[in-house]
Amino acid sequence: MSARFTRSLTTFLFGISITLPLSVIAEVSPKVLDSLGTPDQIETSIGLLDFKDGAPSAATADKVFDALAFSNALSVYNNSFRGASAPSVSGLLSPLVNQIIYQAEG
Repeated sequence: MSARFTRSLTTFLFGISITLPLSVIAEVSPKVLDSLGTPDQIETSIGLLDFKDGAPSAATADKVFDALAFSNALSVYNNSFRGASAPSVSGLLSPLVNQIIYQAEG
């Protein structure tokens, strides 16, 4: 093959590879497109959350941050009872366990 033909073929294939993806158009119904988007407002247990083009407003971001901070704090509070009550439970049970062991040996 001549250099001119190879260059022309390369240019042609490059042009097709660029324009071919542009000619493909996906047909998606408006109902599907609307279902994929984020609504402008959502009513939740922490209040009304506002979004603009899918991004939260400053007030919405503050509400969500506060709700997550409260949820994490509540989790820490609830989980701390296990560690705090373990010594007291073992203190309550140890006389009973000692009595059972003493009776079993005696």
